[in-house]
Amino acid sequence: MECKSLKRKIIGVTGGASGIGLAIVRKLLAVEAKVAVADLSPQPEELANNPNVIYTKVNVTSREEVHSWVEEIVEKFGRLDGMCANAGICPVENGVASDDVYRRIIEVCVTGVWNTGTEAYRQFQRQKGGGVLVNTASAAGLKGYRNMAVYSTAKHAVVGFTRCWSLDWAPEGIRVNAIAPGFTESPMTDAVIKDFPQVAERMIAAIPLGRMGKAEELADSVLFLLGDTASNITGSILVCDGGMLNS
Repeated sequence: MECKSLKRKIIGVTGGASGIGLAIVRKLLAVEAKVAVADLSPQPEELANNPNVIYTKVNVTSREEVHSWVEEIVEKFGRLDGMCANAGICPVENGVASDDVYRRIIEVCVTGVWNTGTEAYRQFQRQKGGGVLVNTASAAGLKGYRNMAVYSTAKHAVVGFTRCWSLDWAPEGIRVNAIAPGFTESPMTDAVIKDFPQVAERMIAAIPLGRMGKAEELADSVLFLLGDTASNITGSILVCDGGMLNS
C-alpha cells in the first residue's frame, strides 16, 4: 500500500493504547507520520521516549479535554492533518442493557466521536481547510445483532456522523470516512471470548473467511483512508468484517 503521502503528517488517534488504535499508531509511525495518542490507559512502553509521539490522558466524553488535547497537538507539532476517532467500548449487554451500560456506551461511542470529530473539524477550519477524519464504526453499525442493541445503535450513529459530515465539510476540502470492523482480535474481544466462549464460537462460525480479523488489517484500511490514495473517497464506510454482513 502506498503511504508516502502520510510521511511527516500529524495524525491524532483516540483509543490508541491498545487494539485497533495501537495498531493504527504503529502503522503510522512505520510510515514516518507524527502521532498524537489520546487514551485513559497508561502509555504503552513501546511508545515511550519517541519524539514522533505525543501521549495524552484524555477522556473523549469531555469536550474540554478533547479541545485541550487538540490544542496540545498544534502547540507541539504545529498543525493537525488527520484524526482517527477510534475510542470505543463494548460491554456485554445481556439482552436488555442496564441504564449504566447504556450511558457508558453512548457517552464513549457517540459523544466521544462527536467531540473528537467536531474539534478536529474546527482545527481544520483554522488551517483554512483540508484534513481527513476516519471514524471507527462497526459491522454492528450497519446491521442489528442480538444482545448488542445499545452498541449497535451507537455505531449506527457513527455511520450517520460519517455520512453527514462528509457532505457538510466537503466544500472545505475535508474528507470523512469510517471503517466497519467485524469480530476483531483485541483486548475488548478477549473479554467476550473469556466470559462467553460459546457466543464467540458462534460469531466466528458466522464469518465466511472463518477467522477473526486482525487489528493490523484494520489499521491498513485506516491508513488507506487517511492517505492520498483515497483522495476521491469521502462519506464511505469501508467494511472490514471477513464477510459477516453477507452471511
